[in-house]
Amino acid sequence: MVTLTMIAVLSGLAILTLWGAVAPRGQWRVLAGWSRSRPYASEPGPVAVGIHRFVAIAASIALVVTAASYYLQRHDLTSAVAATPKTALDVMWDDANPEVVNRVIQPYETTPYGLKNQPILRYQPVDGIDRLPSYLFALPIWNPPTIRDGDGYIGVSPDAGSTALDGSSIVVQVRADAACIPRAVVATETDKSVSIGVYYGRPSPEIGAPKVPISKCATDLPVTDGSTVLIPVPLDNKVGTRSVTTLKGDAIPLTKDVTSG
Repeated sequence: MVTLTMIAVLSGLAILTLWGAVAPRGQWRVLAGWSRSRPYASEPGPVAVGIHRFVAIAASIALVVTAASYYLQRHDLTSAVAATPKTALDVMWDDANPEVVNRVIQPYETTPYGLKNQPILRYQPVDGIDRLPSYLFALPIWNPPTIRDGDGYIGVSPDAGSTALDGSSIVVQVRADAACIPRAVVATETDKSVSIGVYYGRPSPEIGAPKVPISKCATDLPVTDGSTVLIPVPLDNKVGTRSVTTLKGDAIPLTKDVTSG
């Protein structure tokens, strides 16, 4: 909006100054002559016309310099923003600034009824005993304001002094509708693979509140929408060399750990 206003103002001033430089008498007739009873007899003399033309030319030059300076400043600012290096978290989790769901989860073995299966964007193995990778344990905790007792929020709070990551073997990244909460995780394991599904739903309404279908949750949201979380999932064994897939068998991308630990 500011840029469009600046362009409009500079364009208007440029037209006026160029007009004054090329046809000062014509400009005077249009802008001032109408207020005189005898416009042609009142036209400015050669000296006044020369001064008018000089001022118009000087103003035109000043406008060109101003416009060029404004463009260069905008260009430099845009280049600086584009050149800002990404952090390790940006690279690993796609600029999502993820937060950890600090809930101890007991995965289901079968698909829960009435919930929305959310796409899993990527995963990372976790060593809860040695607390690795260490950066995960320093990430902020996801604390949505809508959480309350009895709303169906997944899992239970960890014991005092511990976190859900301590007992997990893997974290999965999910970007989901901000109106919904994670309500269930399904995990099945074999010697060669780990299959995971994450299910979201609307919070269960309070007694007397209007009912909303719990599965009314959007999926495939862009980075700027919804909430992006990392959900710790406990497994019977470490991920190791096993493949990690969705419940349909599609491979889940492994995020590349570019942190120092």
